[in-house]
Amino acid sequence: MNRRDRLEGGDVIVAARDADATPDTTEIRRLAEAAGSDVVGEVTQRRTEDLRYNLGEGKASELARVVTDCDADAVVFDGELSPGQYADLLELLPPGTTLADRYRLVLDIFADGAGSTAATTQVRLATLRYELPRLERMEGRQR
Repeated sequence: MNRRDRLEGGDVIVAARDADATPDTTEIRRLAEAAGSDVVGEVTQRRTEDLRYNLGEGKASELARVVTDCDADAVVFDGELSPGQYADLLELLPPGTTLADRYRLVLDIFADGAGSTAATTQVRLATLRYELPRLERMEGRQR
């Protein structure tokens, strides 16, 4: 797996969007810390979901600047990113930045804690099912 496939500690920026209230990043920060990461910044936005970046375009650009300014290794989104949002954000973020949403972060935490072969296999299967549409989207862009 490369850096974009798995969140493995390092410095992270958390990002959250909520249409109805100011986003609370407490839980996603704790999940990132449980995965062994140090949260070094956050970007939040109160608005409806943007189909391209989840955040609005200006806030997504701000996220890329914060990643650069904080020399962060990764971005963790509080919520689920669609395959398109994942691909668009990866293009916007600095090269080599790992991108994970809440679902992927939880899978990584489970993978680290899976003790038996059966548990490891189940987590790996869930991870592959999660990755497939994202990889298909990324492959389609490279053609």
